[in-house]
Order: sequence, then structure tokens, then C-alpha cells
Amino acid sequence: MPKSNYGCKRWSKEMLTALNNVAPLKRIIDVGPGIGTYTSFRQPGQQWVGVEVWAPYVRTYELEKKYDQVVVADIRYLDWSQFAPVDVVIFGDILEHMAKEEAVKVVDRALRVSRVALISVPVVESIQDELEGNPFERHVKTDWTNEEVWNTFPDICTNMLESYIGAYLLSRSPGDRYLIGQIAAKYVPSGTTVVQTSAIQPG
Repeated sequence: MPKSNYGCKRWSKEMLTALNNVAPLKRIIDVGPGIGTYTSFRQPGQQWVGVEVWAPYVRTYELEKKYDQVVVADIRYLDWSQFAPVDVVIFGDILEHMAKEEAVKVVDRALRVSRVALISVPVVESIQDELEGNPFERHVKTDWTNEEVWNTFPDICTNMLESYIGAYLLSRSPGDRYLIGQIAAKYVPSGTTVVQTSAIQPG
């Protein structure tokens, strides 16, 4: 749906803000922005690009007022090089809308041009049909679990579970992986959250 579940939003924002404070994040690609929820993460001096597959959402949710650039495209066929270099790609409740094999390819391509990726995905059975006439709202992969996400994406540095959502920070940069690990180690979750971090050594 164009609106995103609250799960892990505070953690995601605080993690990216902390990373930005030590290693500035200047160019952010928000995939499938819907109503533009993640623009609340924006920090001064950043450039935000929204990549939306369903063109009517651009006008309905006034995305051109929330992003510096809006691109209407299907990320499964997107030429990521047009955005390079990128600091963060946000996949907010997106990967459940495609087959697992497609999700793996999309994240791999994104990480070839981006320092960091943020994935947010339901980690319980999540069935959804098209909404507001948008066929892309249908959930294709309805049964992601936290264990499967970790096993599928080897570049995960850390994650949080909250409500029925799992949020994951990924990077292939040794320096960013180390910084993310250090930031995650200092994060104090509330009683309703679970944080998991991979063993990361300085690059």
C-alpha cells in the first residue's frame, strides 16, 4: 500500500542519521515511495530521488513536491548507473511485491552503485491484492521470514524487528560496514524490538 507500516521507522531513521553524521549521505534513492513516508528522514544538503512504478501516485501524493527528482520506472528493469554515485537506496516495503529471484537481482544491482541499502519488508505471511487500481500493490512473495532475509542477502550488516516488519542495513563497503556495526552496537532498542548485528571488523 502507498502508506508504510510504522515498524522499524524510528530505528531506520536514527541509524541513517547517525551514519550521515560521520560519513555524509548526500544522494538517496527512495524506491516505491508511495506517499513519500521516508522523506521524513531527509537531512540538510541531501538530494532525494523517488523511483515510483505507478505514475498516478506521482500526482495523487504530490511526489514532485517531496523529492528533488521523480522517476517513473520499474526497478526490475532500471538502469541504476543513471543515478551513480549513490549513498543510500531505500527499499521500503518493496521486495514483497516481486519474486524472490527478482528481489535478489534488484538489490545486487543497487549495491553496485550505492554505498548502503535499507530494506524494510514484512517478515510474517503478508497477503495483499492490488489497491487503488494499482496492480503493483499485489504481494508476490508473501512469506519472507527474518532468517530467510539474512540467508538471501549476504551484505546485511544489522537489522531490527518491530511489529511484523524487519528492517535491514546492507553495504559492500568495508568502511561503511564497520561504521554501521559500531552505530548498531550503541543502539538501545525498546522492549518491543529485537536487534541483530553481524560480526564486522574494521576495513
